[in-house]
Amino acid sequence: MAILRKPFSIVKIIRLLTDIVLTGNQDNTTGRNYVLQATLDAIAALLPDLQVANNRVLAALEGKMKEIREKGESLVIVERYCRDTWENVRRIQVRMNYPPEYLKYYGLPADGISPHPDSPVTWLDIAQAIITGDARAVADGYPTILSPSIAEIQVILDKANAEYADYAMADREHDEAQAALAELRPAAEEFINEVYDQLMFALRKMDHPSQRRVARTYGYKYEYSPGEPPEEVPAAPVLNVDFVRPNMTVSCDTVDTATGYQFVYSEDDINWTELYVGEDNTYTYQPPAGRRVYRVRAENEYGYGDWSEDVEFTVDEVPA
Repeated sequence: MAILRKPFSIVKIIRLLTDIVLTGNQDNTTGRNYVLQATLDAIAALLPDLQVANNRVLAALEGKMKEIREKGESLVIVERYCRDTWENVRRIQVRMNYPPEYLKYYGLPADGISPHPDSPVTWLDIAQAIITGDARAVADGYPTILSPSIAEIQVILDKANAEYADYAMADREHDEAQAALAELRPAAEEFINEVYDQLMFALRKMDHPSQRRVARTYGYKYEYSPGEPPEEVPAAPVLNVDFVRPNMTVSCDTVDTATGYQFVYSEDDINWTELYVGEDNTYTYQPPAGRRVYRVRAENEYGYGDWSEDVEFTVDEVPA
């Protein structure tokens, strides 16, 4: 039996509402008053706000990803300076015959073995501890370190702290943009439900396939039970999986009447994750090490067809 498949992503929600307004206005102009004009006008008024809010989320996400990259790069530099400092301090301790306690000024144990922080952010604390420890060492009569100098460490630490603060602000902006979009989403979803109810009431004297055909012109989509109705949805594709290190390519034959394909995978044969959905019948990516089971199905204007046969593949190690 056909099951209405409502959109989940905000992009598809906007697309459906846009199709509703376009088709609804055309129908009302020609006298097919399936949907109230007031409803269409209300949707048209909401759409610009939805689009602006979604664009803000996308822009905020782009900014957040930029700050993540810059933060990561700055932390790598801080780690490098800290490790260089430790190496230099160990040499000084041996060359000058300083007591093992000298190493503790710079965050090293008496045996000189470098610590292993459990988080990249910890390097900010380590760098600050080195700066503070050097001041204590100088106060206790030891010379300040010179390679790298404390001034150099302070510069890269200040930059890393600034990058971390920038990331925090970008993360907040992204959260705020998502919250603003989330406030609009219930109204959008309610319009989708309301229009469908109005359509089904207006089309109540039609048989169910005819109702679905009209609803599809408004942008609604359906899913079907396996094999039903075979004359509407595409046939099950034949899946191929090819692995040429480091890339995995999943592909299928071109299915008659198909307008798109959905590739999914599972690591436990229970939960399935979407890998790709779109017009192409092939997709290439770099998989992690481990076992995955793949399947694909085709879609056309009537909905999704049956799944292909599963294909299992195990990547022995992470691709280089």
